Amino acid sequence: AQVAVIGVPDEQWGETGCAFVVLKDGASLTKDELQSYCREYLAGYQTPKHIFFRDSLPIGDSNKIQKRDLEEEFKELSHE
Repeated sequence: AQVAVIGVPDEQWGETGCAFVVLKDGASLTKDELQSYCREYLAGYQTPKHIFFRDSLPIGDSNKIQKRDLEEEFKELSHE
């Protein structure tokens, strides 16, 4: 699996985590299952409040994840 986490605005905390997840072929996982796992192994503030599943992550010419693209995608998804 691949994961990218970005910080997004949060009214209560100022900023919170948003995870974009790409599962391996044939794998299945729900948002609730992933959040439960994170709560078990991470501190509460480290657990992403928002989780989105994608087919792939945006990769730039330098072979790095394009987090700005994910920030824009979050803005679009949070207004739906």
